Amino acid sequence: MFVAVRTRTAMSSLLLACSLMAVCEAAVAGDPELFRVKKFDAAMIAEAVNHYVAVGEERTKAELEALSPNDLFSPEMKAGMLSNEELAHRVSWMCIILWPAKIGSSQRPPGYGGLAYVEDRFDRKRDWPLFPVVNAGASYFVLSDSYILGGMAESPRHYLQACEAMGTFRTGTVQVPTRKQAEHDLLELRSSPTWTAAWSKSLVGEKGNSELVVWYFLRQQADRISGQKVSSEKSY
Repeated sequence: MFVAVRTRTAMSSLLLACSLMAVCEAAVAGDPELFRVKKFDAAMIAEAVNHYVAVGEERTKAELEALSPNDLFSPEMKAGMLSNEELAHRVSWMCIILWPAKIGSSQRPPGYGGLAYVEDRFDRKRDWPLFPVVNAGASYFVLSDSYILGGMAESPRHYLQACEAMGTFRTGTVQVPTRKQAEHDLLELRSSPTWTAAWSKSLVGEKGNSELVVWYFLRQQADRISGQKVSSEKSY
């Protein structure tokens, strides 16, 4: 009798654990691809935006809060999963795009630290209102995701609340770019007066060609759309 009870208890515990695991896996599978793979592209950003526009503001807040980590710098749990820091970055990109600031203002970037290569170059309020995200043509890209932090990072949930307070949830979807479209949009961006003005500044202590570093990072976001390798530098 005692053995039978223990067996039933063990089976019940196992079934409960399997059920919980299935629920968790289903929740992860339901998240946009941007939150499920390490290497992202401009199409994934657009698809994620359209997913959240489709489900509406309240569900979007719930889903982004569920994705937001408590500790940005704890290590990733297992191979293939995004680290907490990567999750926080991507939550912030969605907040910036989904809650555009009211006319005449701009969303502030998240308090995750200073962004390498781009932090002091861009006039955020006038020319780069989505910083560090940039809307070029039909595509959305990220200028940099390399933060340098000297203190306490802002909570992604706090940043979500800040964007909600400063902006209005978008109701329209965005175009999901093809690789060709994304490459065209990037070339237009690089030839624009705002890009030229940003990179005409000489910053104290800067070493190397930061513009090429950022450009390569942006090109990856276009070239990955079709799964092909990044183009050679001479084609840039």
